[in-house]
Amino acid sequence: MMSKYVLRFVVFVGGLSMLMACGGGGGIPEEDNALTIKQLDHDVRTPSNITVAFKVETANGDPVAGLQTGDFNSVGAENNNFEIWENDRKISQDESTAKIDPDSGDFDYYVYMLLDLSQSILNNSLDQTKLGAKTLVENLFAKGFRANSLKVKIAFFDGSDAVQVIQNFTDDASILQEKIDEITTDISNDPSTNLYGAVIKGVEELNSTIVESQISEEKYIVAGSLILFTDGTDQASRKTFNQALDAVDNANPNAKIFSIGLGGETDEDVLQRIGKDGYKKAEDAADLADTFGQIADLIVQETDSYYVLRYCSPKRGGANNSLKLVAKRDGLIGEMTLQFNAENFVSGCFVE
Repeated sequence: MMSKYVLRFVVFVGGLSMLMACGGGGGIPEEDNALTIKQLDHDVRTPSNITVAFKVETANGDPVAGLQTGDFNSVGAENNNFEIWENDRKISQDESTAKIDPDSGDFDYYVYMLLDLSQSILNNSLDQTKLGAKTLVENLFAKGFRANSLKVKIAFFDGSDAVQVIQNFTDDASILQEKIDEITTDISNDPSTNLYGAVIKGVEELNSTIVESQISEEKYIVAGSLILFTDGTDQASRKTFNQALDAVDNANPNAKIFSIGLGGETDEDVLQRIGKDGYKKAEDAADLADTFGQIADLIVQETDSYYVLRYCSPKRGGANNSLKLVAKRDGLIGEMTLQFNAENFVSGCFVE
């Protein structure tokens, strides 16, 4: 698997072919480019196969999920959100085979749930917090999440320096539910809250998990989310707000960070800054299941904004061909372009 997030040339052994990434722009003026296609990885090889992993967002960075995908036979139809062009000419299904599909085999997504289990939670709202955590797990696994691509980790923090693991990353929802059920009031006796320290450690752990998976797994897309839940403010003073914010601002590009606040003793400005990709507040503990469910919905939308194009090019020559992918939805449009070398392309390509 090729390195991610860098402008690069990709040369396959034996001189098979070469593909150059040209960024997310093309012929559409930036001010009118209301959709952004972010290239994450790509691959090109004989006989004439091109694969591109990408993410679609609005100009504000919100995920664009649920774009019409499937076999290339529907490309150009009114209900299809994608077009494929080569050398400024739209490619038809008679000329090529292509598929845009979020295949689970190309995708790993890590969700790290970090719960405040200091004494205020344990004494007043533990059952509701557990129900919220279980709702998030249930919703993630129940809402069409790509099979075998989701892995969830649960940990907690109090006033201590360490973050305590309840369950490491697993794709088994039943194990996660059992581990949540096993949480009792004697899991901690610390009344303090190391909120900022927990944010820093959570971001660091998610960053390292994404990087390690990118290195060790043959995946086109590796991403994740951190969910931080608390009912208060930082009391431990082990780290500062600026240190926590620095960790959030410098998180892995494919790491999204969400926060949940409970009750009136939280600092909403702080949690909104920490939860840069989504913040939800539960006014009362009875609202926690619904609030955790809302965060699960945001994560599902995020994951559904990733796509993989598998494509058989009809080109059989030329060292500097262009491939343009166009995404359209509700009058909004965006595009990305790639340059590829087809001098060694031959017939025999197929898309699984």
